[in-house]
Amino acid sequence: MLLLTVDIGNTNATLGVWRGDRLGPTWKVAVQHIDELDECWESEAGGSGLKPDATVVASVNPKVTGTLLAWVERRLGHRARVFREDLPVPMSVRCDRPEEVGADRLVGAYAAWRRTRGACIVVDFGTAITFDVVSPEGAYEGGLIVPGIRLSALTLFHATALLPYIDVRAREGVVGRNSADAINNGIYWGFIGLVDSLLDRLAAEMGGSPRLLATGGDAPLIVAGTRSRPEVVPHLTLEGLRLCAEESRT
Repeated sequence: MLLLTVDIGNTNATLGVWRGDRLGPTWKVAVQHIDELDECWESEAGGSGLKPDATVVASVNPKVTGTLLAWVERRLGHRARVFREDLPVPMSVRCDRPEEVGADRLVGAYAAWRRTRGACIVVDFGTAITFDVVSPEGAYEGGLIVPGIRLSALTLFHATALLPYIDVRAREGVVGRNSADAINNGIYWGFIGLVDSLLDRLAAEMGGSPRLLATGGDAPLIVAGTRSRPEVVPHLTLEGLRLCAEESRT
C-alpha cells in the first residue's frame, strides 16, 4: 500500500509517499502555489508512476486545506483523511484548550514518543519554532512557541527603514562588522542560545533526562551549533501521520 502524507504549514506544504514504513520521495510546495499541485506532482512523482492508495493530512492552514483535499480527490481518486477531523489524535492532550494545539505539533509529538517510548521534547523549526513536551507515558503536556528564524529576519526588514533582509547562515565568529553580518550573527547565535536555554528549562521542569528531537527546515542549521544537540529527524511530522493512520486501522 502506498500512503501519501501531507503536512500543510504556514509557509510550505510538505508531501511524502510511504511504502509500508519506508519513506519514498518527499517535496515541498509553497502554500501560495498550492493550486499548482498538478505540475508539482508531474515533476516529482509523475515519472515514477506513483499512485497512492490513501492520503492523510495535517494542516495549520485552513485556507489551503480545501484546495489540497479537492486536488487529492480529483487527481488521486480518493478522499483524504484529515488529522483531528476523521483521523483521531492517538494520545492524551493535557492542555487547557486541546483544540488550540496545532495538528503538526501533536503529530510530531506522537511520532517522537513512538520513537523514544519515554519522556521527550520536540523542537520544530518552521515559520514559528515550537517546543513540545511529551510525558514518559506518552501524553502531550504542552510546550512553547517563539517566532521562527526567517520570520525574525523578515520582521527586522519590514519594521525598519535601512536594515536589509538576509538568509541566515552558520557563522564561526559572533561580532558582525556590517549590518548584514550583525543581523545574521545576532539571529543565528541568538537562536542557538534560545534553543539551549529553553531545552534546559523544560527538561528541569519535567525532571529526569528527556530525549531531545528536532525537525523542520532550519533544524540542521541551528542544532549544529547547540550544546544540547537534539537528534535531527527531518520528516517527523510525516512519520507521525503514517503512524496515526496505522493506529486508526488497528
